[in-house]
Amino acid sequence: MSEEVKQTYGADQIQVLEGLEAVRKRPGMYIGSQSAAGLHHLVYEIVDNAIDEALAGYCNHIQVEIREGDIIAVKDNGRGIPTGIQPQTGKPALEVVFTVLHAGGKFGGGGYKVSGGLHGVGASVVNALSEWLEVRVCRDGNIYEMKFSRGHVTQPMTIIGKTEEHGSEIIFKPDGQIFETLVYDYDTLEKRLREQAFLNAGVRIELRDARVQPEGQEKRVDDMCYEGGIRSFVEHINQTKTPVHEEVIYFSGKRENSQAEIALQYNDSYSEILLSFANDIHTTEGGTHETGFKTALTWALNTYGKAKKLLKDDETISGEDSREALLCAAAFAIHIQIIDYYSPKGDGIKISCVQFLFAGVLGLICMAIFETPDLGNILACWLPILYAGVLSCGIGYTLQVVAQADADPTAASLILSLESAFAAISGALVLHESMTLRQLLGCAVIFCAVILSNLPEKQAKLPNEPK
Repeated sequence: MSEEVKQTYGADQIQVLEGLEAVRKRPGMYIGSQSAAGLHHLVYEIVDNAIDEALAGYCNHIQVEIREGDIIAVKDNGRGIPTGIQPQTGKPALEVVFTVLHAGGKFGGGGYKVSGGLHGVGASVVNALSEWLEVRVCRDGNIYEMKFSRGHVTQPMTIIGKTEEHGSEIIFKPDGQIFETLVYDYDTLEKRLREQAFLNAGVRIELRDARVQPEGQEKRVDDMCYEGGIRSFVEHINQTKTPVHEEVIYFSGKRENSQAEIALQYNDSYSEILLSFANDIHTTEGGTHETGFKTALTWALNTYGKAKKLLKDDETISGEDSREALLCAAAFAIHIQIIDYYSPKGDGIKISCVQFLFAGVLGLICMAIFETPDLGNILACWLPILYAGVLSCGIGYTLQVVAQADADPTAASLILSLESAFAAISGALVLHESMTLRQLLGCAVIFCAVILSNLPEKQAKLPNEPK
């Protein structure tokens, strides 16, 4: 039993945290942790705001720089954060965005049709968890500047010059009182920013490390722009593997206010790679979009297999098998536009209509398989091979028995190999009537080789060994 609490519990024990105090008191609620993961999440929050400008069609260039002292600078050429007076607070909108939780233009007010930051906490949370933060906005012909320290205004919004450019630049230094480490890992940021470049075709994202490097090492710079979008993403994932079919399969579709993009390609490995994104946010916890995708893919492969007589009426391909693709892995990138998440970080979504959207869009996979010769040939070849593989196990066992009986294993293997070849051919004919003679002979040759390679060698008997 715990000791009895002696203090009284009354109204004066109820605390109200004002402004951004709650963020500094419980940062893990907003950025996940105070470790390196949370430190990098600050960058993601600011970059995601720039990406939202790209999704809205107003930004095509984002620059991220790690400066000496692990200071982060993020600059975009979007419309620029609004600087006018916000009616509800009577303060400049720029100040409201960085000092008030749940304040932003992504709650349906017409500023953004689609966005990844839907809770209005990104910029203000970064401000609250930074030792200092500066923001400069190029908008309406002016350059506006404002400065903060741990969430509090240290310099009111000021016009510091004139310009014809447009966009925003945020510079901040994470707070050592909050984070366990203040050192940014270049590779971690590069991986995330490259994902964003893939997901937003045509948007150029630059990452530059301006910190002093060890002697002999050059400063790292990455300039990322991919016109192919998620097609290029899948090719990038598969570049260290051998694709089973050269062309990446791609779909896109819309339903009501949601839209989806899917790209997939099978490779020669055994592992499955399934990457899903909602409004450019990596949904590591999955959601209804993944459920819809998996359901539709399994249905498509089963429909194809039965239509081509590769599967019997009572046979089905399981969801796992469909994604491993008969010992081939699938790499997927899914990009959708929806409006609800499991958590503030946006790592999972729960919109039921998205499941139906994906089921509908991905139903086209079945048609694509019919129209993609490579995929059709893969299925046509592998199913007969698996069928005959079962038979080869029985043949191998028979050979073991024959060898132990002191019969001629070579003659037996020749006969049984021929039987195996004909079994493979007949199985292929049953499962896939349209298979070409070349493919049928390929199956036969493969199985002859399998049988012969597993043939037990007859051991020579020693002179004193009894016959």
